[in-house]
Amino acid sequence: MGEKRKINFLLYGEGSFLNKGCEAIVNTTIKKIQKECEGEMVLSTNDIAVDSQSYQDIITKYVKGYYKEEELTPEEKEKIEYYKTIPFDYTNFEEVYEKDCLAEIEKADICMSVG
Repeated sequence: MGEKRKINFLLYGEGSFLNKGCEAIVNTTIKKIQKECEGEMVLSTNDIAVDSQSYQDIITKYVKGYYKEEELTPEEKEKIEYYKTIPFDYTNFEEVYEKDCLAEIEKADICMSVG
């Protein structure tokens, strides 16, 4: 077996490992990836407190998948109110509610939905 390819992955769409179906998908996915590749493995999750206790030796970074309304800054809340007054564009809302995940997309070679 040759050298492993260096590829940075973003696994997104994860709610929480408290949902054992999601955990099984992530577990199987990261084990398959590990056999062939190395590189940064980022998990975007809605429950960092719970999920960061698992796979610490494999997942190199955990990021918040979705911000709730009460977690937004006043500036972000203003943006949301403005977006409600213009023709709907889901991307506008993603930039606020899913900002951490979107930032990781820019760095990843491969993004996979695991939720």
